[in-house]
Amino acid sequence: MDIVFNHLPAGLRHFLERVNHLVCLLMMLLVSWMSIQRIWELKRTGEASVLLKIPDYPFAVFLVIGCLAFSIEFFKDVFRSTHTDAEREES
Repeated sequence: MDIVFNHLPAGLRHFLERVNHLVCLLMMLLVSWMSIQRIWELKRTGEASVLLKIPDYPFAVFLVIGCLAFSIEFFKDVFRSTHTDAEREES
């Protein structure tokens, strides 16, 4: 895929990168939102591990934190300046 992608014009390549980052951002936000709903469900039902009887919802919080951190990175990548892209391409 890199062989094809590297032969595309720079403008199209930057556009496709931004579209890719935007799609990834939306997916991470969707996963975060669904995980938050799952956390509330786990908390409401009191679901716990079978062996240790530890509640499951605190561990699901880490999934949300990770997805939101990943979302911030994708947000940054979507809206970074084209100036930075041009400088990166020259070096």
